[in-house]
Amino acid sequence: MSKSQILNCILCVVGISSGQLLFRAGALRIKGNGFQAFIDAALQPYLWLAFGLYAATTLLWVHVLRTTALSFAYPWMALAFGLVPLMAFIIFDEPIGLNQIAGFVLIILGVTLSGVQ
Repeated sequence: MSKSQILNCILCVVGISSGQLLFRAGALRIKGNGFQAFIDAALQPYLWLAFGLYAATTLLWVHVLRTTALSFAYPWMALAFGLVPLMAFIIFDEPIGLNQIAGFVLIILGVTLSGVQ
């Protein structure tokens, strides 16, 4: 993979991960129940930012798929499974355990191994 392909894959991971964090931030701000919760969600700016970021990241991902073999690009997306809990720990003070940290390290090793040609 070229440096630009790697950068685009990393940008996709960061975009998807950031979108998840924006979804969480928006979800935490929804008040009410039933229809009122639906209205609150529809008016929640964090959710709209998440939707926009997901759309932009999807377009970048399509570009990645045009220029990079899926077998090399897709393993990069696994990094989001570690990045999101780590950032949720930092931003939302959510708990994170040693098992999750160990799993993230294994994911990094797996992505590294899958990128070796």
